Amino acid sequence: MRTVHLSAISHVLGEARPIGELGDAVAELAHPDHGLAYFRSADQEICELAEAACVRTASLWSGAPDLVLYVSENDGEAADTLARLAQAIGLPGVSLLAVSGHGCGNLGPALRTAAAALHAGEHDRVLLVLADRALPGERLMRSGLSVFSDSAAACVITREPEPADGFQAEITAVVTKHQADRDAEGRTSQSILGMAELAEAATADVLRRTNCTPDEFDHVVLANYRIVSQRFLVSAMGVPARSLMIGPVGDLGHCFSADLLISMDSFAATGRIKPGDRLLAAATGTSSWSTMALEVTRT
Repeated sequence: MRTVHLSAISHVLGEARPIGELGDAVAELAHPDHGLAYFRSADQEICELAEAACVRTASLWSGAPDLVLYVSENDGEAADTLARLAQAIGLPGVSLLAVSGHGCGNLGPALRTAAAALHAGEHDRVLLVLADRALPGERLMRSGLSVFSDSAAACVITREPEPADGFQAEITAVVTKHQADRDAEGRTSQSILGMAELAEAATADVLRRTNCTPDEFDHVVLANYRIVSQRFLVSAMGVPARSLMIGPVGDLGHCFSADLLISMDSFAATGRIKPGDRLLAAATGTSSWSTMALEVTRT
């Protein structure tokens, strides 16, 4: 994948609610080793969350997208949502594309799709928006790694850096690896050991493509899973444990595929990352793992 630039991140969150409201099934996740305290619950529909995030990103950036790339696993009306997003940004004729199928790991394939569209010469500016809400009765991840939160995040992807407010980074590599398993009920699943195997393979490929060693990356950013699991997964990636930056897992829970954008924007706003820092970020799905290499250019 040829490099692209990410900027103008914005996000929209549901209302903070204590995970204790979800009953005994999630009580263990409040233990300090796991770090969860709240999840986010929204009254808005997924399309409304996505629309709000798009409008906020548009306010941070002076350009105009020629492709809207929409990511959601639980939006059953994605075609209608795409049309709403085009209207929300005032570009009813903009090209529209939806991406799904990788669960919470959709960010990696979405970035690869955006980069391919940009470097094929078909498009110049991609507005990427990721939005989801938990389905009824499905706040707790089947894996037990976290609690789902209702949210949306948006950003701009371009071939070259463009003026925008806030965090900006160059994405130098994205690798996605797949390994599908099925549970006793026939549903696609992924064990923690299976995730570890994919983590190792995808990270090794990114290191090869960037010609870097693990020590050359300043930070590793994972999804908002329970902390003890993040520590296991960063070890599986083969990078130093000290590199792991814990995101706002306690306050936000797991925001589906929007987690990484929200965390990186938060780290930049609070000064935890700075221009010149190199990041490894990982997005995991039910049967996939994507590792991304980024270099921060502005905070």
